[in-house]
Amino acid sequence: MNFLMLDVAERYARHMGTHLHIAHRGYRTGLGDNTLAQIAEAIRLDCDMVEVDVRRRGSDGELVLAHERGANLTAPLLRDALALARHANIPLNLDLKQNGLSEQLVRVLHEGGMTDRVVLTGGGWEQALWIRHLEPRIRIGFTIPRRHHDWLRAFGWAANRLWRFVWTGRVDLLMKAYRIDLVTVQHRLVTPKLVTQVHRGGGEIWVWTPDDPATIARLCAMGIDGICTNVPDPARVTATQRTMIAA
Repeated sequence: MNFLMLDVAERYARHMGTHLHIAHRGYRTGLGDNTLAQIAEAIRLDCDMVEVDVRRRGSDGELVLAHERGANLTAPLLRDALALARHANIPLNLDLKQNGLSEQLVRVLHEGGMTDRVVLTGGGWEQALWIRHLEPRIRIGFTIPRRHHDWLRAFGWAANRLWRFVWTGRVDLLMKAYRIDLVTVQHRLVTPKLVTQVHRGGGEIWVWTPDDPATIARLCAMGIDGICTNVPDPARVTATQRTMIAA
């Protein structure tokens, strides 16, 4: 199947009952981090969607693809990433790394003709609500937890218990109250009950960033809707492409 021949609706349709395969920062293919080259490579490797990080560059106020603060002048412009994605007819997951981007972001999406081809995650509830007010067509997701601090690893068991207790009891109500389309969850925090709660709220549940095949299989068995991962889907990558990735 030629990925560039598919429109966005067909991409979702071909995964009804399964899950979306989302390229985390365009996959880790040796082409840098959050780069246009990575997006192009993820498209070539037949992903369903590409996740990139977005923040405002301090030097000129432009929205750029960058995970960390202090994005330099070489960081790709969001508008260029949108143009590439629009040309390939592939949706983007824009993970917002700071608040206060609403008006500028919506304007850039309008200019790029991508308001109905993006999913926004990251940021806070207030920003999500304001973006929804400015442009109802944009799909909004919320990230759990909002930041992956070191304490999550150091106190993994306690953190898992805490998040499972809090979110599985009220996530469906929060999704309805804040008009959230989906939640994207650190994969260690996912439980069957959480999946049920999200679906009960009328939304989707995506997970980040499992790279182990056994973990991915376990999550799929729970009924998750999307996987944001650093590795291409082996079922869609040709032998030639696998050789290029390994190199």
